[in-house]
Amino acid sequence: MFAEVQHYDGVRLQPSGNADTGSCMATYRAPASDERVLAHYHLALRAQGWTTQPPQRHTGSDAQGAELRSGELHARRGSFTVAVLYESGPALRGGGTHVAVHVGED
Repeated sequence: MFAEVQHYDGVRLQPSGNADTGSCMATYRAPASDERVLAHYHLALRAQGWTTQPPQRHTGSDAQGAELRSGELHARRGSFTVAVLYESGPALRGGGTHVAVHVGED
C-alpha cells in the first residue's frame, strides 16, 4: 500500500517496517512550504480514492522564539490508513518541510 502513495516532488522513499502486510513509514525533507506539501498529499490521496480529514495544524516556537509549525493529515481507504506528519517554519534548520508518512492497516 505504501507504494501507492504519491510523495511530494515525486520523491521515492524506502519505508521501514513491513510495507506489504502491516505498518511502515518513511521520512524526508520536502523543498517546499507545509501548505504546499499538505495540499499535494490531500489532492493525491483523494485522487486515489482515499477519504481525507481536515489537517490538524499547530504553531509554536523554539527556545530562541523562532516559529515552528507542525501538524498532520489523515486519510483512510478501507482498512488502510495514511498519516502525513510535518514540521516547518523558521525554527526548522535548512528550510523546507520535514515530512513523515506512515501507512498502516487496522
